[in-house]
Amino acid sequence: TYTGHCNNVKHPQNGAVYEPLRRLIAPDYEDKISTPRVSSTKAPLPSASDVAALFTPSPRGHASCSLMLAQWASFIYDDMAHVATNQLVK
Repeated sequence: TYTGHCNNVKHPQNGAVYEPLRRLIAPDYEDKISTPRVSSTKAPLPSASDVAALFTPSPRGHASCSLMLAQWASFIYDDMAHVATNQLVK
């Protein structure tokens, strides 16, 4: 359904609108709320894109990937961005 109910037969609420997502690991923020973490020496950590650039080759075009892949990724992002993350709205 559009609301995501019944996408999982055993747990119909999983992934539904206004249902919080469970994290694989707990979030870790410097101020325990929203400030990004720093290193053990209190220096800023590198950005995720800088770290990814170290481990991935430079991007090249891919024959089987098209704009449809970007549209699908956008759809998934929009779907995930509208899910409650902390608590239910009453």
